[in-house]
Amino acid sequence: METVTMEKVYNSIIDLKSDVIYIKHLMEEEYELSDWAKSELKKAREEMKSKTIPHDEIMQKYA
Repeated sequence: METVTMEKVYNSIIDLKSDVIYIKHLMEEEYELSDWAKSELKKAREEMKSKTIPHDEIMQKYA
């Protein structure tokens, strides 16, 4: 097993920090969805509404 030093831990934390900063930057960007993505999102939302089961029904089934 490899010996872990404080320096290795520190370097790993620095790497993670830079990754988090990069991800935050990506999340702040405003991207426009393609027409295909918009269409797929619309279909998924409609399907979710039609297949949604009320909480009460689930509780009756499994209670």
